[in-house]
Amino acid sequence: DTLEVGGETTLQSTLLVDGAATIGADGVGANLLVRGTTGELAWTAASDTLAVDAASVAINSPSVTISAPAAGVAVTGSTTITGATSVVGATQLTGALTVGVDDQGHDVRLFGATSGSALFWDASANSLALTGTLAHTG
Repeated sequence: DTLEVGGETTLQSTLLVDGAATIGADGVGANLLVRGTTGELAWTAASDTLAVDAASVAINSPSVTISAPAAGVAVTGSTTITGATSVVGATQLTGALTVGVDDQGHDVRLFGATSGSALFWDASANSLALTGTLAHTG
């Protein structure tokens, strides 16, 4: 069975959908707004944009893939990533890069283009090791 609703409709109770739900028509789309106590999730069909205005966003999945156009993904504000993270491709950091905090450092390894060439900061030994050629100019 199909229920079609045209125009604005207000539900004053719980809506349970047991099966597929389609909002909008293929190639036309429709806006969707979901409101919480203080935040909201908004899909804007004209720009194919999903906006989340919330105190926090939790994604509870063992694997998350974000596919973005050539312009990439922009993250603004303070961001915390917990756990092992791999970044594939060129990465640019603009601003200071801090690894660890005072008295709780972490190992850092930078690899060269030649096999076996690397710069390694060993936090537990408080030592810097260079494997390869050191060139100094100036």
